[in-house]
Amino acid sequence: MNISVNFRHMSSHDNISEYAEEKVTRLNKYYDGIQSAEVILDHQGRHAKAEIILSAKPKHTFVAHFEEENSDLTSCIDHCVDKLAKQLRKFSDKIHAH
Repeated sequence: MNISVNFRHMSSHDNISEYAEEKVTRLNKYYDGIQSAEVILDHQGRHAKAEIILSAKPKHTFVAHFEEENSDLTSCIDHCVDKLAKQLRKFSDKIHAH
C-alpha cells in the first residue's frame, strides 16, 4: 500500500508521520484491496484536523474526517482510523454476502 502523509499549516514531524503510517497500515486486515492512502493533517491554533482518503480496488474511495479543538493530532488520527475500519468492515461484509 502506498501511503502519503501531508501536513498543512505546520511543519512535518517524523514521529506523527510514522504513527499515521502505522495506523493506516493496520486497515489492511479489514479489506485487503486497499491500494493507496493519503493522510492530511492540519493544525491551526487550537484546532487539530485529520483526513484520511483510501483508494481501493475496484475503484472505491473511503474518506474519514475528524476535527477537534484542544486536541492532539494522534487522537484525530485514531478517530479517523476507527471510522475507516467501520466503513471497511461494512463494505467487506457487503461483498462477502453476495
